[in-house]
Amino acid sequence: MNRKACDDFRKLHERQEEGPLRRRDQQRYDEHLNECGECAEWLESRHNSLFCLRLVKSEVEPSEGFSERLQTKMQGLGKQRLAYWSPAIVGAAVTALFLLMLLQVATGTAANAVKNQGYGEARRLKVVPSPLFETPTPTPTDPMP
Repeated sequence: MNRKACDDFRKLHERQEEGPLRRRDQQRYDEHLNECGECAEWLESRHNSLFCLRLVKSEVEPSEGFSERLQTKMQGLGKQRLAYWSPAIVGAAVTALFLLMLLQVATGTAANAVKNQGYGEARRLKVVPSPLFETPTPTPTDPMP
C-alpha cells in the first residue's frame, strides 16, 4: 500500500485514541484498515502488546507506615526550604528599598514638584541638578498654564 496512506492511517489512529473521529476521517480509517494488510497487522500487534502490558501489570503494596513517613518527610522539606529562603528574601527586599531610596535621592525626583501659591495659583519648581546627597534647591518658574 501507499506509504503516505499508511502514515495518515497511523495519525488517524492516534487521534482516535484521544477521542472519536469525524465521520469522514472514520470512514478513511476503516477503508484503509480493510485495504491494507500491513496496517491491519500493525494494529493487531499494537493491541496484543497493550493487552500483554495490562496482564503483566503488577500492584506493589507499600510497606506499613510508608504514607506517614513520606508525609512527615515532605513537611520537613517544606520547612527547610522556607527557613533557607526567608533570610535571603528579607535581605533582598531591604537592599532593593535602600537602592530605590538612593536612586531617588541621586536623581532628584523633586524635579516635577509643584508649589501651591494660594488663591488657586501654582508654580512649577525648577530643580537644578546637584551632586549626590545634597538637597536640591527649588526655584519658582513661570506659572503653569
